[in-house]
Amino acid sequence: MQPTLVASLALAGLLAACSPAGPDLVVDGWPIGERLECSSLDCATYLQVASAGLDRRDAGHAQIVESALHDQGTYELEDGSMYVAVCSGSCPLVAVFKLADGATRAIGVGTPGVSAEVRASDWGPALHWEPPRSSTTP
Repeated sequence: MQPTLVASLALAGLLAACSPAGPDLVVDGWPIGERLECSSLDCATYLQVASAGLDRRDAGHAQIVESALHDQGTYELEDGSMYVAVCSGSCPLVAVFKLADGATRAIGVGTPGVSAEVRASDWGPALHWEPPRSSTTP
């Protein structure tokens, strides 16, 4: 095989491996990515802040029976393309809560921008996304 063909095949394989296979589950506007291990992250603080944010946002919700932190996943835009969050500073993580009534809720949590303070973000980007308007759209 010629070196150019080998390099092209390797590049195609790398791009395919790095491309999202499909949209992730979206809960409360947050695309739910890979579950995080808490060995290198202060999960207790992040989950405490996220839980307080959920209590504020969804006052009176059923008891939390399970919680976990996830990376943001991908979601599908109206045109079918996939969107992956890119942030200046750090992207919020996603706290996912399973509730006693069977509901699943999610809230963003992280240190926005250059802040060191962990904060909760109510609704995810998939909830706020609006397609760009063309010049022919009223």
